[in-house]
Amino acid sequence: MTAYSIEYSQEAVKALSKLPKKDRDEIMKRIGKLETFPEHLISSLAGTKLCSMRAGDYRVLVSLDKKHLKVSIVTVGHRKNVYDRDL
Repeated sequence: MTAYSIEYSQEAVKALSKLPKKDRDEIMKRIGKLETFPEHLISSLAGTKLCSMRAGDYRVLVSLDKKHLKVSIVTVGHRKNVYDRDL
């Protein structure tokens, strides 16, 4: 089984740092699972090349590069407003 590498955007790092520790820990645990099974944990977003992963009340928007085995964490936000950003 091939492992994917995970990269974080500055926006994602900033968003994660603002979250409560409990929520951040849960999200980081879910992100860690992307190294081995990214396709099973994410859903495509219509109209974009991004995908979304659920983590409690939060969503992690990611870009998946299967050719280079890379998962890029684009941003993290509450499910109510994470999709309001320009994607």
